[in-house]
Parts: sequence; structure tokens; C-alpha cells
Amino acid sequence: MVIEVAGLYLAIGFGCAVASLWSAPRRASDAAMLVGLWPLLGPLFFVRPNVATGVPEHGDLAARASAAQTRLAEFDRAMSRPELDLEVAAARIVELEKSGSDRALAAARRRAETIVNFAARRKRLADELEELAELLAQLQTQSEIFRLAGAAEVGGEPVADLITDIEARLYGVEQLLEESTT
Repeated sequence: MVIEVAGLYLAIGFGCAVASLWSAPRRASDAAMLVGLWPLLGPLFFVRPNVATGVPEHGDLAARASAAQTRLAEFDRAMSRPELDLEVAAARIVELEKSGSDRALAAARRRAETIVNFAARRKRLADELEELAELLAQLQTQSEIFRLAGAAEVGGEPVADLITDIEARLYGVEQLLEESTT
């Protein structure tokens, strides 16, 4: 039974190695490493850039994080507009409180509340992206150390767990961005 499982494991590993050599130019040493460590390294080996544009496909973790960073920049540009300036909105509320226009005052308060909510969402997104950038840097560091020194030198969180954590955080960021468009 153990021999059959080991044979299946190696067969899958050899299949992954051949697929990695076939799908993109790789070094034979990278493919050989994939034979034994395909469950951990497979996700890293099979994320490929779009050959026509050089831009990674949607499944690429770094590309998804970059897209979220672009959206954060859009939030920042929007928040720099005068109509989304909380101080301006607060001054308008004070002005309307003095003039006694109840309906206009209610609208101004709703606008100020919307601005506060938008700023809180932007802050949450920025915090999530900062943490995500650190996780991606850790993944890159571990991958490079593993490539150069081997598994014994990597230490810390296993790569598969790190990838799972990054995927979960990216999903959360994408959900946050999706909420902001609805």
C-alpha cells in the first residue's frame, strides 16, 4: 500500500515537472524540485503571465493585489475631490444649522455620514493591502530561500499555508471592493 501511494505521489510529481517544462521555460533543477514538492510549489509554478501582454493572468496573486492597489489609488483620487472633503461638509452643516433649512441640513448630514463611511472603507482597504503586501513579500522571500538553500533553510510558516492565507486575504479585499461598488 505504501509503495502504491509513493508511486502515485511521484507520478503526479513527474507529471507536474513535465507540465512545468512544457508550459514555460524553466530550469531542469526547478522541475526536479517540483517532482518531490509538487503540493507546495505547484501553485507557484503554474501561475503564468499572459505572453501577449506580459501581464499576469487573473489567478496570479501579485496581479490581484496590484489591481486592488489600483482601486485604492482611485479611492484616494476620489477623496481628494472637494465634494468629498469632510471639513467642507462639516462647515456646510454648521452654515445650514444657522440658516434653519431642515431638509438641506438633513441632506448635508447624510453627505457627511457618507464621506465618513467612505473614508473608513478606504482606511480598511489600505490596512488590508499593507498586510497583504507583507505576506506577498514573505512568500517571495521564502520561495527565493527555498530555491537557493532548500527546504531546511526556509523556516517559519509553510509555503502552502502562506498561500492559503494570501488567497483568503485577497478574497476579503476583493469582497470589500465589491461592496464599495454596490
